[in-house]
Amino acid sequence: MPEVRIARSALAEMVANLRVHIARQLAIEELIHALDDGVARQLVAVVRASHGSVGTLTLIEDLNRRPGSRHPRLKQESGETSFPDPSFTSPHVPTVDPLLPLSLLHAVRNVDTPDDLEAELVHELRNKRLGLSETVYTQIRRYTDAAKRNQRPDQEEAVGLARLIGRRTDAEAVFRAAGQYLAREAYLTIPGMTRKLARVLPSFIARPIVLRRVRRIAERYLNADVRRVGGFIRLEVSDSVTLKTAPNSVGCAFYESSLRELLRLLVGNVGGIEHVQCKARGEGTCEWRAEWR
Repeated sequence: MPEVRIARSALAEMVANLRVHIARQLAIEELIHALDDGVARQLVAVVRASHGSVGTLTLIEDLNRRPGSRHPRLKQESGETSFPDPSFTSPHVPTVDPLLPLSLLHAVRNVDTPDDLEAELVHELRNKRLGLSETVYTQIRRYTDAAKRNQRPDQEEAVGLARLIGRRTDAEAVFRAAGQYLAREAYLTIPGMTRKLARVLPSFIARPIVLRRVRRIAERYLNADVRRVGGFIRLEVSDSVTLKTAPNSVGCAFYESSLRELLRLLVGNVGGIEHVQCKARGEGTCEWRAEWR
């Protein structure tokens, strides 16, 4: 009967649509469980608000299929569940190079690592020192993987780490150690021959080479601008990740330490460095001035 065939066809179509709908809802739930990123959570809220509309769901499915996708998901490695990769970000969300949060984490770990006298108490110290916790080790692996994949995490993630450090009594020491770590790692990205020439060439030839390298490193790793003004170079940071993360602008030590260590590695001798402007004081940007002799 034609009516029966039509009814069967309609029923089959309804079942197929229902399966697709259920599969998509499960995909949304899987995404939710894998999230640790605020921006992605907002995306899921939009998806839910749209009642699983085809256009919004297609965006998620395309991200999931795209090679090198930054879609966050939990991974199983050697029987353990690891943190998801730093999740994809909107083009309008400020990001940082993974080396910046890595420098903060390594500084916490290095400062909290016990010396020889405390080594026998390491098990007790693990419960008291953040740098020895499994959370810090996990996050170090996470950002290390992000660096290998050239994935830039949200700036707010680095700000959150800086706030955590800012609560410590030794916050300034940790920020300075983080700045030194970042500068040393960034310095190693400069070709070996360039590093040697910066030390052996006459100053009037070497200084322009060094200045170009400092500019590139500051732009990539610190989201900062460097320019020469007379006998000084100025480092300008318009959106500091350590701003107001600790009392008395202690967080600014991170950028000062980065600049000082980078100049020391490149030219050997570093003059005075002044924090001539601070956004925390109501001035437009944070700015440091270093002698450039």
